[in-house]
Amino acid sequence: AFLTYPLTRLRMKAYIISYSASEYHEFARSLPNLELLDLSFPHCPSTLSLDLLLPFAEYCPKLFHFGANLDTSSSQSLVFPIESTPFLVLREFNILTSPLDAADVESVATFFAQLLPSSCALLVNKTEEEKTKGWENWVSVKHSLSSSRESVPSKFSSSVRATTFSDPPFLLANNAVAVQE
Repeated sequence: AFLTYPLTRLRMKAYIISYSASEYHEFARSLPNLELLDLSFPHCPSTLSLDLLLPFAEYCPKLFHFGANLDTSSSQSLVFPIESTPFLVLREFNILTSPLDAADVESVATFFAQLLPSSCALLVNKTEEEKTKGWENWVSVKHSLSSSRESVPSKFSSSVRATTFSDPPFLLANNAVAVQE
């Protein structure tokens, strides 16, 4: 058996996370009630690769906001496994400090088209110094995501929609996400 925690919101803003794939899996599995997860740290590299988002989609079904630094170094060979569960109610995916190579744009967009609900906003935040490290490629992912969503079969049936909330818990200002308490 594994431990579960009743947390609904978790922000880790001042730490460098260097977990293994199995540790990310157990981390996601232990937080089934999570609604907001922020693992984004300015200027810090991450070991959270795109395929490690899958356990969060599977084990955190209530997650509506996810912020993270991503390791995109193995994105070209990225495939969304048929048996995987996509995020169901995620409304915002906030990417920070995650340079992306131009060669990986289409595979990342296709992966996100299968992982994220069609109503989920993909937010890309960067500092001035990071603009030269492949950040323009995230803009291309955002543009490609629309066409990828149209051309890739989705696991979402017409009866599964992203949950709407009457009072959004976050505000967008100055290219950042602020969470209301």
